[in-house]
Amino acid sequence: MGTMEFPQDPSAVALEMLLVVQPEKRKTVQRLQIDKQMKSHGSSQSQGADRIHEEVKVTSLSSISLILSCMELEKTRNKAAIRSGDRWLGGCIMRSVTSCAIQMQQVITSCSVQGTQVKVEVHDRNSMPQLFKKLSIGKGLQENGKRRPRPPSLKDQHAYPWDKSCLKSMPFDLKQFEKLDAYAKKVTAKNSVEELVKTLLRVTRTDLEKVRAIWTWICHHIEYDIVGFFNKDKQSFKPKDVLQSGKTICEGYAGLFEQMCSIAGVQCMNLSGYCKGHGYRAGQTFTGGYDHAWNAVYLDGRWHLVDSTWGSGSIDDCFSKFTFRYNEFYFLTHPALFINNHFPDNNNWQLLKPTVTLKQFESNMLYKSDFY
Repeated sequence: MGTMEFPQDPSAVALEMLLVVQPEKRKTVQRLQIDKQMKSHGSSQSQGADRIHEEVKVTSLSSISLILSCMELEKTRNKAAIRSGDRWLGGCIMRSVTSCAIQMQQVITSCSVQGTQVKVEVHDRNSMPQLFKKLSIGKGLQENGKRRPRPPSLKDQHAYPWDKSCLKSMPFDLKQFEKLDAYAKKVTAKNSVEELVKTLLRVTRTDLEKVRAIWTWICHHIEYDIVGFFNKDKQSFKPKDVLQSGKTICEGYAGLFEQMCSIAGVQCMNLSGYCKGHGYRAGQTFTGGYDHAWNAVYLDGRWHLVDSTWGSGSIDDCFSKFTFRYNEFYFLTHPALFINNHFPDNNNWQLLKPTVTLKQFESNMLYKSDFY
């Protein structure tokens, strides 16, 4: 209770805590525990349980991981202050955090003297949206029954500006992919996304090879839908529809890549933001809705960036014809290079330290992939 202060730091802060709590609406919880204890230990044990529930204790350095990334709450850069009040839901205390509208609907129907294990993340307005779609006690954050990919952290960040060490965010030799790429290009399975992924994974062993096979297949089989770009309302960006039609725009590319990675067991995120793509003019400002989509993929304990739309080919100056022209540059691109023409709606997904402001992004000179 009260105020928690953190030093100025753009990265998240992790605290290990144990909460032994007393719910406001404790009658139901107490009744459940009393009934259970009466059956096994008699009424005397039930009275002991009542006394236990009369206490509220908070101790630290134990089993709750409280990940806090409120580094700039309420326009404060020097410190992040989280002033919280008590909200009791079922048998677990939740925090009402200023500027962080987190709503937890799962009711915990039991309390333990040893504490309740809960994973909590508190984010500012510039962090992962809708992170708490489901809270699963003892199983971490989950969404639609699947474990939610973790948001980017300090370990994912690369130095900015580019240090000219490598064009990629992780080292690898392109020669190791020659046979894999050749195989993926020839795969024609289109009955379902699941069948396609299963066929591609026959020759893969590592997560990197899985992602490479998926990337290569998309870049050589899905063309940019120029007509569909002007009729977005009539387009379906569902992966199965993109697979069947063989054409789409950036949303479809990113959605198909994300689902294929998910089927392959690799964590992947669908990102959106501004881009300096077709029609961009030097000095142009970016306002309104975001105009591009790409992906982040989790490999070897870090997040990496890919853009299969731009990896597949290019459009002529008249925006009338798409040509397959594979571009290796946008596979696991170094974030300090990726930011030159991709500005995500969430600065954390720049994967940079320090991050680039929108004004900087607008004023920076555009370097196309051929330059490198």
